[in-house]
Amino acid sequence: MKAVGLGAAGLGATGAAAPVFHDLDEVANYKIKPKHPWFVKERDYLDSTTEIDWSMMERYAGASWDNQSKHVTAEHNLEIRTTTSEKLLQRTLNKKPGDQLRDRAMRHGHRPLGYSYFTGRSI
Repeated sequence: MKAVGLGAAGLGATGAAAPVFHDLDEVANYKIKPKHPWFVKERDYLDSTTEIDWSMMERYAGASWDNQSKHVTAEHNLEIRTTTSEKLLQRTLNKKPGDQLRDRAMRHGHRPLGYSYFTGRSI
């Protein structure tokens, strides 16, 4: 009985220390304030300390931008693409495990609408 009493007392102390929420709005607005030095200020989201000219922003075209070609010459990029394509074709024709046509279809078939290196543009 003593153990049950001590357990109940421990649960009671935990419940008293926990914050009390009456509805979901209070839960959503609840903020735990981290301890920062005095010079760290908390700002609202997108409330920048410097002015931003949003008219200068351009939409990012992810499907048409190739990161690799930005870092190598055009000749080297063409060489990389052709050797990679040839190696992939040979692995597919030789039915290497993991690179068979059905494996590639399963790997790339889950992609949503957009760009896929296997099938090209789907829009």
